[in-house]
Amino acid sequence: MTTNHESAIEIHAGGGWAGGEARSMAEREQEQNFYPISEIGFIGSLIDERVHDFDQLRRDLSRAQDQPHMLDDATVDRIHLVHTESLELASSFDNQLDRWSGLGTLTPGQRAEVSRLQQQMVRYRDGCQHIIAMAEGLKKDTIDAILRMSDEEVGRAVLSGELPVPGRKEKHVLPKLVVNQDFMVEFTSSKAPCFGLGLVEEDTKSQPTGFLALRPDRAIPPAVSDAGFSFGHSLLGTANFEVVYFGFQFYGFETYSVLINPNHPVTQAVLTTMVQTGDYFFFAIDAGGTATAFRSEIGEENLAGLTTNLPRILRSTTTEAQYRTAVTQFKKHPDPPSIVMSWVCRENMEYLDLTTQRLDLMPT
Repeated sequence: MTTNHESAIEIHAGGGWAGGEARSMAEREQEQNFYPISEIGFIGSLIDERVHDFDQLRRDLSRAQDQPHMLDDATVDRIHLVHTESLELASSFDNQLDRWSGLGTLTPGQRAEVSRLQQQMVRYRDGCQHIIAMAEGLKKDTIDAILRMSDEEVGRAVLSGELPVPGRKEKHVLPKLVVNQDFMVEFTSSKAPCFGLGLVEEDTKSQPTGFLALRPDRAIPPAVSDAGFSFGHSLLGTANFEVVYFGFQFYGFETYSVLINPNHPVTQAVLTTMVQTGDYFFFAIDAGGTATAFRSEIGEENLAGLTTNLPRILRSTTTEAQYRTAVTQFKKHPDPPSIVMSWVCRENMEYLDLTTQRLDLMPT
């Protein structure tokens, strides 16, 4: 998904743990000093701050993908290095949380906090992996990479569309799309805010891809839609079960989130298709049934975390009861703060069938 931002991008790579020198993961494991449970607030603040910083950097890098020439090699290399080291450091946090979770003297509040932080570590890893993948993708189009090119190479890259022209907004024309009509009928009649998963067929491609559909509780202003949004995903849960988290931040408007059960045929079919095609659509549908479509245009990089998590999603044994419990708990304190949507249109696998009950979505 693309966002149009003409202003300069300021990106901070972040720093290391408490300012210490970088060491190998094996050295850290050997030398790790464990904290008593009384320091859970300190460790929790470190994890929460890093997850928050990762989310912010992902949003900044998403905007940078439209104008990578605003970045230089040193910035991108620093981002890659810092978050590679942060990913290695994740094992130290995991070891600390595992040690605490094994204590038999924890209060209910302490045990709940340890469980929450273990869920945060899933987002921590997902954030690092996503940022590393995005940095690798940005490296080829930095200002330094462009300056290393000859005039002839720059000319070919611009003419072929591989190199964006600064200041020019590309017009993206959507082809005709086909979705399941019965899905759309139920979705538009479901109580908002709601969310659904499905398959969509594009008239220029033979293979369908996945889509994520959102019906907010109030209309998204056109100016907000034109600015695009930030899309995040991760796995939340415990050692016994997990749920898939999706988050959608519309700049200057609202943030919406939803949890879905990974042990569900609709989830597994749609997410597998998204990973296989490296492509997906997003529909925002208003009360009148009009759909605004966004298409992923940055390929598999944006699905890095989902690709990594797909094997666990396909092995998931999360029950419906566990899923409902997770949703109930998440709604009490959504993190990040957001409007939590209901997952609908998930009981009928025929909604994934595009051979019959076809509904054409024509571009306007």
